[in-house]
Amino acid sequence: MLMRALFTALLTTALVACGGSSSSDDTSNTVQSTGTVVDEQGVPLAGARVTVVSASTVTGTSQTVDTNSSGQFALTLDAATALVLKVQKTGYASSFRAAAASVDNASAASRVVLLPVASTQTFDPTQAAVLRVPGTPARVELPASSLVREDGQAISGTTSVTLTPIDPSADIARMPGLLVDGASGEPIESLGALTVNFTDTTGAPLNLASGKTATIRIPATPAAGATLPATFPLYHLNETTGRWTQEGTATLQTDPATGAKYYEGTVSHFSTWNADKVITRTSLDVGTTLQGVACSVPPGLRVQALGVDYNGVSDASGNNVFVRENSQVRLRLLDEVGGVIDELELRSGPAGAAVRLPRCLNVPPLVTLSGRVTVSSGQLSGYQVQISGPSMQTIVVPISSDGAYSTRVYANRGEVRARLVGADRGTPETRVTTTVAAVDASFTNLTVQDTRFVLDGCVQGWASYRQTSVQVSLFRGATPMGAPQTLQSTGPNFRLDGVPFNSTLTLRLTAPDPTLAEKTTTLVVGSTPITLGSCLNLPLAATADLQVRGSGLTRSFDAGGSTAGDAPITAYAWDFGDGSTASGATANRAFAATGSYVVSLRVTDALGQVSLVRRTVDVTAGGTLSTLTPARALDAGSNHTCAVRADGVWCWGSNFYAQLGSERTTVIDGDNVIESGVISSGVPLRITGLSNMTAVTAGEQHSCALSASGTVQCWGSGKYGQLGQGSRVDSATPVPVSGLTTAVAVSAGGFSTCALLQSGSVSCWGNSNTSIDNLVPAPVAGLSGVTALSAGGGHHCAVLSDGSVRCWGNNDDGQLGNGSTTDSVSPVVVSGISSAVSVVAGDRHSCALLADGTLRCWGYRGILGLTVGSSVLFGRMVGSSALSGLMGDGGTGFAPALTPVTVSGISTAVAISAGSRHNCALLADATVWCWGGAASARGQSVATDVAALAPVQVAMNGAVNALALGDGFTCVSLAAGGVQCLGVGSQGQLGTGGQSNQLNPSPSPFPDASLTPLNVLFP
Repeated sequence: MLMRALFTALLTTALVACGGSSSSDDTSNTVQSTGTVVDEQGVPLAGARVTVVSASTVTGTSQTVDTNSSGQFALTLDAATALVLKVQKTGYASSFRAAAASVDNASAASRVVLLPVASTQTFDPTQAAVLRVPGTPARVELPASSLVREDGQAISGTTSVTLTPIDPSADIARMPGLLVDGASGEPIESLGALTVNFTDTTGAPLNLASGKTATIRIPATPAAGATLPATFPLYHLNETTGRWTQEGTATLQTDPATGAKYYEGTVSHFSTWNADKVITRTSLDVGTTLQGVACSVPPGLRVQALGVDYNGVSDASGNNVFVRENSQVRLRLLDEVGGVIDELELRSGPAGAAVRLPRCLNVPPLVTLSGRVTVSSGQLSGYQVQISGPSMQTIVVPISSDGAYSTRVYANRGEVRARLVGADRGTPETRVTTTVAAVDASFTNLTVQDTRFVLDGCVQGWASYRQTSVQVSLFRGATPMGAPQTLQSTGPNFRLDGVPFNSTLTLRLTAPDPTLAEKTTTLVVGSTPITLGSCLNLPLAATADLQVRGSGLTRSFDAGGSTAGDAPITAYAWDFGDGSTASGATANRAFAATGSYVVSLRVTDALGQVSLVRRTVDVTAGGTLSTLTPARALDAGSNHTCAVRADGVWCWGSNFYAQLGSERTTVIDGDNVIESGVISSGVPLRITGLSNMTAVTAGEQHSCALSASGTVQCWGSGKYGQLGQGSRVDSATPVPVSGLTTAVAVSAGGFSTCALLQSGSVSCWGNSNTSIDNLVPAPVAGLSGVTALSAGGGHHCAVLSDGSVRCWGNNDDGQLGNGSTTDSVSPVVVSGISSAVSVVAGDRHSCALLADGTLRCWGYRGILGLTVGSSVLFGRMVGSSALSGLMGDGGTGFAPALTPVTVSGISTAVAISAGSRHNCALLADATVWCWGGAASARGQSVATDVAALAPVQVAMNGAVNALALGDGFTCVSLAAGGVQCLGVGSQGQLGTGGQSNQLNPSPSPFPDASLTPLNVLFP
């Protein structure tokens, strides 16, 4: 029944020799490696897979075995090669065990500790991700599109990651491999490690692509009383040799929310990373005492040195064992399975000075240690008794049917403890103690109290939360009670089964956003079930508010409207977009030149949580717009375009609904329809009745303009209330939008219009895929701190001050970006975006510009029509490669992107615009790049209409400072002045001259299409 008896029997049959070859008939060059696999509580793990990585198994024997019901395994190995084993089990982080030399093969894996995986997450590998471990500062910051399969194949679908921190100060046996430097063979000490493994949906392993790096945080876990240095070398485990290789340096940091220390560094690949360094070594002479008495180690036993004031371990070689100089060391005599037989503590000397022992390590006699388990409720099955103590290795013994248990241990162990382990059905953490001296000893009774309960709860605060998900985890002390659960805003309820009685527990909420601190709730559970009185509140950062005042080149900035969340605001950081910065709640800036500057304010609270707001500030010397203002004074609807100039607002293209501000009359004379007035115009028409306008927007059948005073006026079709005047009447002249006096931006969509107000809120009118038409502006519930806005064909999107994006409306093709195809009348968080500067909503897709100059798109992947000759047949078409590319990621499929994907090859974008069938981006070098369909709008012949699956440069006649995209055409404003358009022009969209006063003029005064930019002919 004794584990030791089994191993002794195995070892007595093993012969170790040097030289020769291995075969199944010749055992003179073989060794039997045996061991036990346990969890962190010392409970044996059955069914763990043990695989030989290096060293050869003997011919005819397996190189892979599984542990038995007692967690034991045995392998017959070639004795000539040092052993490296990989041990793995589902739900646990894989570990490695290695022998320093082949003579150590028999005992190298005598006891293997597997740690349960601390966090399992899935994410989109095309997006940047921050992967966190609840309850610890451990995390990985992974750039977008940085992972590849190890076999070189493309990643399939979503990615899974497991993360497991390792605390060497709790038990040095948790550390995988040999704690030696792979290059020098010198011993090393550890301040903590983190195991990271990525797999795709097929289970194939992933790693960082060549040239890619990631940031890793390793919790700092020093020995008691040890001082943490400011920097520490980074090592990774070589899984082939079982040794550690230095690669880089980590810097000590402090988590502002918890005070926890961690080491942060950059890595170029993943396995297990360790904050290590080579120790300055000296030696202990284990063969001689201070009195000159010779010491010897009995056969089958070994001597090991364990650091007390540092995390390190090393085995004796001959009469010497290497340790850190001038350090406290615990010297241990170990049995065949790693159990401590005898130990003594001493201090090492300086480098090069061997220290002798105060006495020899001795083998004391065996005594019997016994006890009994009684049952208060439940049953004994599944339970075992764990016995541990400061001077002995943890062992687990079975319980007989009558509740008795016993084992043989070495005498003079001092105080030892026993507790029930195995079946976690709510039995309280009850321990009993006894003292092991030179005679048999026994424990008082342990009691099974098999009780547990289910705890139901919910999470609230999603409207002001930056993410779409949160992890909920339960801890008893530092021990997680099961795996974390991931909740979404659409499913905010959780249920925790098997919650133990008579315990103090902690509920943790861990956000994927690294700038949000964990929130904890303490639960004190007695002998009866408890309930949560209310939903748990999600982490809440401050809300940054940026107000700007002034004229000319000088502006004053005020953050006084910022509000605190879970903690008070402690810092304000300004970036004025011209290379200058400032701090404090208020700041002033005298800009050197006129232009548009993206000003950002970053506020930080006492928990280290960050909130960011960005706002475009137009700095002009006077106040009159003499040229087109980038991104604000040029906009295109489906078939018309509008621009703001110093002399007013001008529009051209289709006028079927008076969106050009020109009166149109329809007369029915019998079977004839007679149209009078301008039906379409290639000549820009000035909109009468407007003055001091700063921005214009063009929708499907209407147009609107924003004044410097914050009012909005609209004209064109009012069928759905999109003019905001309180009726459904069309208007060829601008009418004031009811009740708007503080608008700072306006965007017209298909049959609706939205305005961003000075307060950071949003109001909309018209119809955006609901059964209700708002004839006057109505506030959008749940939106605050908005910095940018866009209305699309049937949906809207907004950028918030924290860089997140929220969308609402039609979601048939995933254009809301929240991973579903369910429509939503209230804003939902777009997955995975936390640094957006602007957003555009197309007909059935959306795109966002991020602060780093990259782009993300989501929604409908194909274009809306199939081009045949010069005609466009509309409707959803499947099966032609010409009908894809709106996502710009190079993909040829037609499945919609339900969450954002990265647009290929763009890293310096400063603006983006979305049409019905194509998208374009303006880069920092003033060039234009487009992707999707609408070939002529990209300068490509209609006859060879092939979609651009990734961005291609469109030749323009000079530097560009603004974009406007419609249904098959592209217009730009040039930095040197003027507007140019290319693409479809059959309704005058290109502005190249001419007017039509008939529904079907013959011949048409407009070109079908232009593949090169043409000047818009302003009068």
